[in-house]
Amino acid sequence: MRQAGLDALLVTHLPNVRYLCGFSGSAGVVLLQAGERSHKATFYTDGRYTQQAHEEIQSAKVVVGKKAALAEATEGAIKARVNRLGFEADQLCFGTYKQLARILGRKTKLKATSGLVEQLRIIKDADEISQIRASVLLAASLFQTALSVTKPGVAETLVAGELELQARRAGAEKMSFDTIVAAGGPVVVAARAGIGATDSGSRIYNHGLRCYTRGLLL
Repeated sequence: MRQAGLDALLVTHLPNVRYLCGFSGSAGVVLLQAGERSHKATFYTDGRYTQQAHEEIQSAKVVVGKKAALAEATEGAIKARVNRLGFEADQLCFGTYKQLARILGRKTKLKATSGLVEQLRIIKDADEISQIRASVLLAASLFQTALSVTKPGVAETLVAGELELQARRAGAEKMSFDTIVAAGGPVVVAARAGIGATDSGSRIYNHGLRCYTRGLLL
């Protein structure tokens, strides 16, 4: 962060929040302060996630505030006397930026950043590689489910639902992307599962977990 000219960084993108401290919920912000030898991380959330935060957070101080997590983290930066505060410009909307600027006032300068945490995420450790491999194998195993439930007249949504159910039964937390099951020509691979029924002679495309795509000809 020092090389980027920052005293601290507000991390608001949830995948980056999870990468830094392990939190898997939907409302949390990390304030990462630059140090001489190491960085100091503080995780902010609200009362809905008190138990989850204390169970999941690693390598960060947990602050459960009464205000929204971003407001609490911004006030934390003020208390820490941060002069140059970075924010994830690719993830923060302009309205939220103006809100931050209003809270910070003139003493703290906001600086747009891009990809600081993502650069760290590019390099995978052994545990991450193992999880990716397990995810790919799980996705591949779902093809047998697709074969067993995909028949002429079966709705696309039912096939998609069965795939997601079997994925969760196999240990998946959720699908990486919306599950697509679409009957028709090659152009439907960018569609979504609908209520339409599959027909004899249709091509069926499905994917979701780690963007794994397969096609069937009925």
